[in-house]
Amino acid sequence: MKVSLFFSQPEVESEEEYVVFDGFALAAEVGGYMGLLLGYSVLSVADAALERGAGSLGALWRTKGGRKEEEGPVPSEGET
Repeated sequence: MKVSLFFSQPEVESEEEYVVFDGFALAAEVGGYMGLLLGYSVLSVADAALERGAGSLGALWRTKGGRKEEEGPVPSEGET
């Protein structure tokens, strides 16, 4: 059995592939997004802890200038 194929207009298609990300660029992109998400999650946890008044960090956040609000205003230099 013999099969012959004939084309009226033979065309050749060629494709070229280019590397968009090399290994270093991919690692930089992934590391950048991981850092962004990790920073956001740390801030979210800290915000939740401050809202609930968790421990000394919450107590520090609710003070003004290192003094509790109930203690009154900070005296000026001439007043003691």
